[in-house]
Amino acid sequence: MKISALLTIVGAVAMAVTMLLGFEEPNGILLLVSSILLFAAPVAMLAHLALTHELTAEEKRIWFRALTGRRALAACSMYLSGGNRREAIGRLTQPSPMQE
Repeated sequence: MKISALLTIVGAVAMAVTMLLGFEEPNGILLLVSSILLFAAPVAMLAHLALTHELTAEEKRIWFRALTGRRALAACSMYLSGGNRREAIGRLTQPSPMQE
């Protein structure tokens, strides 16, 4: 999972370079490669979530809701950390400090 996060960062940087330096005539190939790399981590994470056997169907639903909700970046960070995902569900279901 760490390699996909690295590829996403490379994609984001390449996308920024394409936007900054290719404003007159963008390089189509670089734009395509950057777009693919930009979505490497989210696609890999959702594929892993769908195919993993370490989580039950209910736990997968909780993760999917968290990854598509308001706190998606925090959930993405927890999911990619590779720790105990069942234990992390408890942190996902707790209300955020701003709601209190």
